[in-house]
Amino acid sequence: MSKQLSRIGRLSRRIFGDVPRELSNSEKKVVDIFARRPKERDVLNFYPESLWKVNRLLWNMRQLGLYRDEHWDFRQEMATQRKVRGKGREKGDGKRSGKRRK
Repeated sequence: MSKQLSRIGRLSRRIFGDVPRELSNSEKKVVDIFARRPKERDVLNFYPESLWKVNRLLWNMRQLGLYRDEHWDFRQEMATQRKVRGKGREKGDGKRSGKRRK
């Protein structure tokens, strides 16, 4: 095989998504593993079905005072402190509205 034919072959393999060079058996195994689609059961059960229900339940329990979420409390406290200092932005105070006022 000439040099030009091998280069053309390599280029066409790169263009059409094939492996551009000859691989050893162990390298072929890795390529085959990553080329396969994920199993359907793994994709479908990545998150539990009722995740949104659990989140909503925890939110309602927090509103009633039955559940404490330290991270949410911290975020809420930081937001109120920003408003007290006058740093908070109200709805409608975005970049575009500032341009309209000028």
